[in-house]
Amino acid sequence: MSAEEEEALRRRIVRLEKINAALIERAERAPNALTTPYDLFRANVDLERMVRRRTGELRDSLRAIESMNGELAAARDAAERANRAKSRLLAHVGHDLLQPLGAARLFLDMLRAHPGDEDGALLARIDRAVATMETMLRDLMDLSRLESGGVAAWPRPLAVGDLLAELAADYGPVAARRGLELTVLPCRAVVRSDPAMLARLLRNLLSNALRYTRSGRVLVGCRRRGGALRIDVLDTGPGIAADRQDEIFEDFHHGDQPLPEGEVGHGLGLSIVRRLAETLGHGLSLESYPGRGTRFSVEVPLEAAAGEAEGDLGGALVLVMGGEAPRSRLAALLARWHCLPIQADGGGDAEAVAEEVGQRPDLLLICPPLAGAAARTAAARMRGVLGADLPVIVLDAEPGPAALYGLLRRRLAGRRHPLP
Repeated sequence: MSAEEEEALRRRIVRLEKINAALIERAERAPNALTTPYDLFRANVDLERMVRRRTGELRDSLRAIESMNGELAAARDAAERANRAKSRLLAHVGHDLLQPLGAARLFLDMLRAHPGDEDGALLARIDRAVATMETMLRDLMDLSRLESGGVAAWPRPLAVGDLLAELAADYGPVAARRGLELTVLPCRAVVRSDPAMLARLLRNLLSNALRYTRSGRVLVGCRRRGGALRIDVLDTGPGIAADRQDEIFEDFHHGDQPLPEGEVGHGLGLSIVRRLAETLGHGLSLESYPGRGTRFSVEVPLEAAAGEAEGDLGGALVLVMGGEAPRSRLAALLARWHCLPIQADGGGDAEAVAEEVGQRPDLLLICPPLAGAAARTAAARMRGVLGADLPVIVLDAEPGPAALYGLLRRRLAGRRHPLP
């Protein structure tokens, strides 16, 4: 509300107060002016009606002022927060952008002063410094556009499998260089989202998982949740304490864990993820256990389309143990039925397998060559770690898809999240 509007309201209130005063004065003089009881009664009724009407108008005006004052206070608080954020942004930009520029200048000076065989290494350092600056500038531009509402989402049908295949192709070599196992499970679902925005969101999550996971694995998989598809990025990294999980989505937040040598983090990746999720209208969640790992999830609405898979096991987490070839075939079937399969050979330590999985599975599926006493021993070891009530299926041979689907559906019927 502008100052002129507020002043006009105040003038109106003063006028109403004067009118009320005049009405009261008139009521006090009325007995001297009126000659009959009927005239006096009628005047009192009229005066009371006018007083009630004017009082109501006065009350409404006061409520309007209170509401506008509240809106003004909220707008002032929002402006102050935006100003503080802008100040932090400028401070960080000034510091972080000057660092790679200064490094590039230093390397150039060294290259001029000492030309020779090391030129290639110095040029590589210059290239990394400039690339760091370009990445940060690009992130800052994206952050600015998202913050100002200058980016509009254009949702359309999107095949998740194609997007996941791109992620696997792009980040598989990165994981291999760092000694990590990257597993991207196939998915046939079709969702409704902005392809470029969703891809950027998942790339930031996957890049973050690979950056902070020193050993173990990173897994990307999907689960159906009613009318939505939940895309999970799980890692076996250091995890995030419960009291720090909100602040990691703030601008320029740097985690407590050191980055791999040669890498620079700007603290913008997850803040961009949060704003992308808000712009897209997708749910974003985090579950983390210090020392065990983290799961970031984004829920994307499913696109109603023909050609659904012939089965849906509701996103059950299934631990598949056995030989590599049979468990790979079973994992493909499970993914087709919208499960999240985790594979293990069954010969390792039960605690190590449980730690690798990162959370309690809904079902343990044991396949050949584990059979008989070996299968029972493997099941007992896993139940000893994951709980005595863990459902187990032991397959002496690989059944047909229809028979396996029926068996899985019966065993999963009592799970915590009901089947669709």
